Amino acid sequence: MHDDSRSEVRAVYGGFGLAIAAVLITALFLDDLRAGVVVTVAAALAGMALGRLVSRLGDAPTRFYPVWFYFGVEAVTAALLFAVA
Repeated sequence: MHDDSRSEVRAVYGGFGLAIAAVLITALFLDDLRAGVVVTVAAALAGMALGRLVSRLGDAPTRFYPVWFYFGVEAVTAALLFAVA
């Protein structure tokens, strides 16, 4: 893997996850931001799940883990967050 690719993977899978965690923790303490943060995080997770699903339509079949496992995690978590928002 090239250095550029590693940087992209770290940014998306590391940095994005840390940012999501930070805003969710912030939402615990700021009532006026909570609903917006929860809906935004739910939409981001739903988008990730949809991206995995669309990718499966054009790419070769994959094993259950990691693609379908994370699809399930993202879809269920998004649904739960939308429900509590």
